[in-house]
Amino acid sequence: MNQLSALQSCLDMNMNRVIAQVEAVAGNPELHDFLSWRIAPGRAHAAWQWTHIAVTEELFACDRLVTAHERAKYKDYWDRFRGGSSPSDTDVPSFETILKMLKDAHETLRETLKTFTDEDLDTKTMSVRDNNQSLRMWIQIMIYHSAHHHGQVHALLNVFKGQKS
Repeated sequence: MNQLSALQSCLDMNMNRVIAQVEAVAGNPELHDFLSWRIAPGRAHAAWQWTHIAVTEELFACDRLVTAHERAKYKDYWDRFRGGSSPSDTDVPSFETILKMLKDAHETLRETLKTFTDEDLDTKTMSVRDNNQSLRMWIQIMIYHSAHHHGQVHALLNVFKGQKS
């Protein structure tokens, strides 16, 4: 297995865990009001966390690693769910929308990563907030990013369930 494939397998594993988390919550009617529940005023709810993961993967696939905006399916969500955005109490995507976005965005990212080789991993690819990093580092950041938000939702869910009992 080459290095890029190994990194991709980490991205895939993380996305599979996120999708399983969404499906588990969606499959439990007692948890449906969890989607927009906040631990405190101004804090992100699960719908924002999950949609943010999808938007971030699509941003990297269509705007950051390459410029291919025509491939973006959820560009109208970018400003509302990218890093630094404020979660809304009224703009809460459904479980179905979140699952579709996660799957579509991840597939778009997979397609983008297929355009690179191991030789590209140490090439500086772009700058975000004057932070010029190699392709390898950006992929590692994405691996961390999805696991980070998955964990935030897990913690939210534990607190939510604790308040229900």
